Amino acid sequence: MGGVWPLCERCHQVKHWGNTEIEAQKGQVRMEDLVNHYLRINRVDRTAFEADLREARERWLERSTHVWTIDWSLLIRRFGVDVARYDGATLRYVGR
Repeated sequence: MGGVWPLCERCHQVKHWGNTEIEAQKGQVRMEDLVNHYLRINRVDRTAFEADLREARERWLERSTHVWTIDWSLLIRRFGVDVARYDGATLRYVGR
């Protein structure tokens, strides 16, 4: 990770599109609302969104072939986060 970028809730949902698709199947989020948000924030049309989504999926597939080591020190040092537990799938933390 090269840094931390603050995102609004909708942008965060777009950033983690695969997880958001699962939430949408459960009726927890409306994908079209997120697409429209992306279009408005990025000032692009639907074609550009779909191209960006394809590129992001390709990047995710490539990155998923690697084993990653996560260094939480940036969150701890910079944002005062105490990592209480990391089980490999879910980060659970308590802010200071």
